[in-house]
Amino acid sequence: MTWAGITATEWVSYTAAQTSGITQITALPTSDQWMTKSAVATYLNINTAWASLAAKSSSQWVAKQDLHEQFAHSGTFYYANYDVGHNSAYGGFASAGAACTHSGALTKTVYWNGTIGNGTVLYNADGSVIVAANTTDYFYIGGYSFTSSTSGYPNQLAIANYASCGGTTYTINLYATQSATSGLKRLWYRINSGTWTNTSNNVPSGSGILAATITVASGDLVEAVISDNINGPGTTYMTTTINTINTTTYAYANFPATATGCAISGYTAGGNKDMYCTGNTPNYGAC
Repeated sequence: MTWAGITATEWVSYTAAQTSGITQITALPTSDQWMTKSAVATYLNINTAWASLAAKSSSQWVAKQDLHEQFAHSGTFYYANYDVGHNSAYGGFASAGAACTHSGALTKTVYWNGTIGNGTVLYNADGSVIVAANTTDYFYIGGYSFTSSTSGYPNQLAIANYASCGGTTYTINLYATQSATSGLKRLWYRINSGTWTNTSNNVPSGSGILAATITVASGDLVEAVISDNINGPGTTYMTTTINTINTTTYAYANFPATATGCAISGYTAGGNKDMYCTGNTPNYGAC
């Protein structure tokens, strides 16, 4: 029987292995005899660390699901955090630019076959999959940033938006102030409509603060807003009109005036930029 003609849990014969597409170390004989673990290691360039194969003894027969080509390539995978509200999933960076910089990144060795690019699936050495927390985070490997076309356990991380980090990146300074203090508010920002990130300091009145400095790639859309220090944008605090603030660079502490209690600014990155957000109502809940 051919490789295509057997199910994942059926044992593999020498004849079936001939049509598996796995590189042969030694020419396989034509035989309907089932193959043992020691036999496949003799004849085929298989990944012996693959979990289901590694669990077998050398004399046990092997199933189709146990046999996978030895990974042709490996590299260092850069990510931001692990298992962030998902089951065994990797969280990445907010933008391609941040992934390319990968400041403070965590790393692990990953494996793949073929030419790496869009559609490539990344694995652990034992054949288990790398899982992305979502499809909006960016990761880094070997001079390239990428997202995943799939997310959430047990979906495999399949590379998407694979792009060279050789392009231009820019530094964006995000400033914030309240012209009248109205409780604990923080500056939140997001890149390319991704997850809103809460900056670490509450926004004061008066001279304000430099709330965050971020690195983005050319063309990334940056949005920033003053909002509740716990709930952030998208809550009941953000149900009314939001002003657009122009992104001209102002002298420090000389924030532009706004007409309502909260403000948002959006900027498509094309250079280094200072962005300012101002809230100017004592009753922030009215926003």
